[in-house]
Amino acid sequence: ETLSAEVKTSLTSSETALEEEKCPYCAAPVHFHSPEEAFCQSPDQNKKKMKDKERLDQGHKLERCCVSMQVCPPTPLWFCKCCNRMTLELAPEALFALPSFPTDLKSLPESSFSKVASKPVCLFCGILLQRK
Repeated sequence: ETLSAEVKTSLTSSETALEEEKCPYCAAPVHFHSPEEAFCQSPDQNKKKMKDKERLDQGHKLERCCVSMQVCPPTPLWFCKCCNRMTLELAPEALFALPSFPTDLKSLPESSFSKVASKPVCLFCGILLQRK
């Protein structure tokens, strides 16, 4: 019963965080549809006329951080040339030192996740990241 309540609380806070995402260009809401990119729901961007026809168009195209899954601000990002993923935050160094992924993240010391990797390495393929 306690675990169920904890999961519900976690899901509710995760859903709230995703609902609160805003476009850094126009402050329109951004919904989660893909782990790699996002489009804002800007009312100014949604309708465009093309050859006497009105077509629906997506808003600003935004990148998602592959570590946090949050919309990246329009600042320089880390980019993986191998898998084409973007990240704003570098993955914690502890993730690269584990022999296997732990089933219980709470068992790991809090300090091990506060240190970022000394080298900017892609969380998905292990290739060195570059600034974009």
